[in-house]
Amino acid sequence: PRRFGVVELKGRVITRIVEKPQRPKSNLAIVGIYYLADSALLFERLTQLIRSGRKEKGEYPFTWTLQELARSGVAIRPIRIERWLDCGTVAAILETNRFLLRRNCHFRPRKGCIIIPPVFIDDSARVESSIIGPNVSLGPDVTVRESIVRDAIVNSGAVLERMVVARAVVGVGHAGKMLMVQA
Repeated sequence: PRRFGVVELKGRVITRIVEKPQRPKSNLAIVGIYYLADSALLFERLTQLIRSGRKEKGEYPFTWTLQELARSGVAIRPIRIERWLDCGTVAAILETNRFLLRRNCHFRPRKGCIIIPPVFIDDSARVESSIIGPNVSLGPDVTVRESIVRDAIVNSGAVLERMVVARAVVGVGHAGKMLMVQA
């Protein structure tokens, strides 16, 4: 859990929240979903943090605010989740994409193309003379011509021509004939 924030408990209440600890005292990772009944108090503490100018690596860590709430007596309780789909690294995003594609595969056949499920190809995507899949998501208005794309996410408006794209996330509006991003 060193890549994440972790919590320490006393009974069923969070007593300590540590962001990316080198030696975690717990394996209870924070997944980034919170429910707080008193949002006014949360925003008050966030405002205080920002006004203080206290940052870590150029950011205002949200976990500092949660820790301050816990320290001031707000009872924060964790809930256990069955599945967490991490999106903190390119490799994790692609793993999450593979998981989601097993549950939601969608495409329509394209003439002159080989499509290897599971894939999700937005109906507005233009795919010509290409091999797509497995484990590919093509967003809206993507254009793929004379390319091979596998284990990848191609975001809206991207244009891929005469490329081999594997284990990659292609940014919104990328247009080019060469791509060297891999997980």
